[in-house]
Amino acid sequence: MVLCLLIDFEEVFGPGALDPDAVAMLGELRRLRRGLNETGGDQGLAIVLVDFGSPSVMELFDDLAAATGDDWVLAQATGGGTTAGLCQGTPDRTILLARSAEPKLAGAMIWRVGDSNAGLVGSADVERRVREIMHVPIPRTIDPARRIGSLTAVPAAASAKRLLAAAYRDPTVDWLTLGMFTIAYCEDGDVEDELATSGAAVRVASAIRKRELYVTGEVPGGLFSDGGYSLIRVAEGEKPPPDAQSWSSLRHQSIP
Repeated sequence: MVLCLLIDFEEVFGPGALDPDAVAMLGELRRLRRGLNETGGDQGLAIVLVDFGSPSVMELFDDLAAATGDDWVLAQATGGGTTAGLCQGTPDRTILLARSAEPKLAGAMIWRVGDSNAGLVGSADVERRVREIMHVPIPRTIDPARRIGSLTAVPAAASAKRLLAAAYRDPTVDWLTLGMFTIAYCEDGDVEDELATSGAAVRVASAIRKRELYVTGEVPGGLFSDGGYSLIRVAEGEKPPPDAQSWSSLRHQSIP
């Protein structure tokens, strides 16, 4: 089976600034495509980034190219048009990935990010759904309670491109900003090493479970403190401080 996945670039990756989850999704799709190509079978995945005429999309696309280092191409299309010329050859199925249900291209099934009924709660679900529709084995998921990673602090002022590049290579990369530093969680050792050895980065901790991380007012003995706040670990079965907020509720945000 050959699947052509068209991605409404501004809707999925923007607007305004690159969505880190979409960048991680693109990295996952790229690795899947490479794996299918290496097997030499009759399975194929085409990934096409599509612009429907947004005046500000090129700046967003340039940011993606800078972060990923790959030669992605932005195809031009018009709303109400067809998929002709967007997919090479004759794919068995063509899907448009978007955030709205507007039928922009005749001949393409719409997958809407955020549609829980279609199994697409977020960008992280796209690669799994592609595998399902192509009948490609889906890797067994790891229980979140068992997942461990490292924490690295990088200066926030110079972190944006570096963190997007890390997320493109490792979809587990996640971060939040405390004061002048961005704290990155990472499960891939090679990606962690690249983050930790660039600039004024600081290795904060290893063998950390992200679900045990909270941010609270600055306290002694925290994993990392800056800007009047501390990142702390609350072991399973223990209660976090009353003012603490979980990592998952603050991801990709700056505090304060």
